[in-house]
Parts: sequence; structure tokens; C-alpha cells
Amino acid sequence: MQVSEVPWTVRAIARCGAGTNNVPVNEMTAAGIPVFNTPGANANAVKELVIAGLLLGSRDIIGGVNHMKTLGAAGTAREKVEKDKAMFGGREIAGKTVGIIGLGHIGSATARDCASLGMQVRCALVFFVCNLPLLPQCHCLRCFTSKPPQRL
Repeated sequence: MQVSEVPWTVRAIARCGAGTNNVPVNEMTAAGIPVFNTPGANANAVKELVIAGLLLGSRDIIGGVNHMKTLGAAGTAREKVEKDKAMFGGREIAGKTVGIIGLGHIGSATARDCASLGMQVRCALVFFVCNLPLLPQCHCLRCFTSKPPQRL
């Protein structure tokens, strides 16, 4: 957002999410326009998308949908569906290990829901380079931090 894009009638600027890096805070403050954010407001939605991604990836659901579209277009879906469904069986996520880096609103909600789905959860508060040994222990890794890896 540029200062020139803000009409003079604006009374306040609210940023949905954790940061205000896309708002010229100093200029708005100088103009008497308060800027605030809502950290955690979208945490549940992001967590749900992460869980959906885990499920989609573990079962290759997209591949199965695309395969059925191809069979349907060829008129062979009815004959091939039973035989071909084994191609997209996938793996259960229960018992798998997920690594979560960053335990803010999104990371902690994701960790809780992954655990309730039967996954083993390995967490790190901050992405330090020393956390890299966490990688071989995990079937999947999710990072919920905007900061680059830090060295101790």
C-alpha cells in the first residue's frame, strides 16, 4: 500500500493477520491514522489448509480426481474404477511424524490437530540451524515462521 492510495476519508487501517509490513505505518501515524493488526485472526483457516494439504498429499486425492476425469472423458470410468482405485490408496497419516517449526497461533493449532489425528508431533519454537537434525525424524515438516534460520 502506498500513501497516495489512502483516501483522506480513511479513519483507521486494520490489517487482518500478524504483520503490518505492507502498510506505511510511520506515514499513517504521522497523518493521525491508526494502524492495527489482528494476529491469529486467520490461524484456524491456515491450520485447516495445512491439514487439508497433509491429507491431499498422503492420499494423492488430486491424482485420483484427475485420473477419474480422464477415464470419464474416455468413457471407461465404469469398467476401470475398481481396478484403478488401488493406484491412489496412499498412506494413513496416523502414526506418521510431523515436524512443526514455530508455535504461534497457527503452529500450535496445527500441532494440536495433528496430534488428535494420531500423528507424532515434533516441535521447535524457532528455526535454528541446530533444529536441522529434526528433519530426518519427520515424514513431513511445516514451518510457521517468517524469519530465516538463525545460528546459535
